[in-house]
Amino acid sequence: MSVQPLTLSQVQGLLEPHQLLLEYFVAPQQVYLWVVDKQQLHSFTARVTRSELVGRLEALRAAISERKPIKEYQALARELYKQLLAPAESFIQGKELVIVPHDVLHNLPFHALIGADGRYLIEKYPIEYLSSASVMQFTRGKRRALGNKLLAFGNPASADSVKQLKFAEQETAELKTLFPATTVLQRTEATKPKVK
Repeated sequence: MSVQPLTLSQVQGLLEPHQLLLEYFVAPQQVYLWVVDKQQLHSFTARVTRSELVGRLEALRAAISERKPIKEYQALARELYKQLLAPAESFIQGKELVIVPHDVLHNLPFHALIGADGRYLIEKYPIEYLSSASVMQFTRGKRRALGNKLLAFGNPASADSVKQLKFAEQETAELKTLFPATTVLQRTEATKPKVK
């Protein structure tokens, strides 16, 4: 399957009024960022080389996976936020972010980056990832057709406490406040046949 790239006006037409598209391009000597909403396009350049970016990204992922001291992780997460998101901060306030990473940025958990206010990006904004802005033409129609219906499973009944997720029941129950048409199945209702 081949997909024709969308024009700027086509991308803007697919964005919801509360959404902002952040599209990145990693070049050898810098990273480009385009910020698109329904009416405007802004561009920024981060003065970080690809090799520096790879080093910081690997260090961040190692800090997470190896459970290094939190201060080490936070310093890396703040630095990457400062380089990749801070230039666009005035435009992203109150928006749902649609992030289109490029190259090594596909391995970056943007939602785990920390802003100058000490909060994780995911604490401040809903985040969606796309492999390409052109994919929006396929995902938007499906999203609208599905509406706000969700099926959420909490902890299935089990005598083994190791298999229980600490806050799964609370999280699935709270989905109903965001998506009223949610069906929540927990404990004895969260069975394998019902998942199928």
